[in-house]
Amino acid sequence: MTRGIRTASVFGVAGLLMASAGVIGAQMMRADAQHASSDRHLTQGQYDAAVRIARHQVDLLHPRLSSASAIVQRGTVTKANLSGSCTSGSVIKIRLIGHGFRTVTGGLAGAKPQSVRSVEITADATSGRACLISAFTGRPSSPYHDGDDLLATLAT
Repeated sequence: MTRGIRTASVFGVAGLLMASAGVIGAQMMRADAQHASSDRHLTQGQYDAAVRIARHQVDLLHPRLSSASAIVQRGTVTKANLSGSCTSGSVIKIRLIGHGFRTVTGGLAGAKPQSVRSVEITADATSGRACLISAFTGRPSSPYHDGDDLLATLAT
C-alpha cells in the first residue's frame, strides 16, 4: 500500500469514528433529556459514594478543580471500562472540571497529545461502585447545575 493511500485510509477511518461518536453523543443527550428526572439530587449515601469516587480520581490525577458536581438519573452502563458494574437501573454521574490533570490523550496516530480539561465518572447508584470513566479535552462541559456540588467537600 502506498503512503498516500495509507494516509487517506487513516483519515477516512478517523472521520468515520468521529462522525459515529457525534451521532452516539447526540442520541445519548436526547435520551438524557427525555428521561430527565425533576429530582436529580443524591441521597446522603449516594453523595458519600460520589465524594469517595471523586476523591479517588483527584488523588490519582491531581487536577486543580474549578468544579465538581454529581447527579443521579435512571440508566445503566453496558460497556464499563472500570471494574464495577452499573446495572441497578440508576446511576450517579460525576463531572470534574479543571486543569492540570496528570493524564493526556494521544488521540489518533500522529496527533499531538492534548491536556485533559474534564473527567466524567459513572457509578451505580445502588452499589456506589464506579463503572465508567471518560476524559475530555477542549472546552469542558458545564457542571451539573441541577445536581449536587462536591467541590467544597473535596476541598476538606
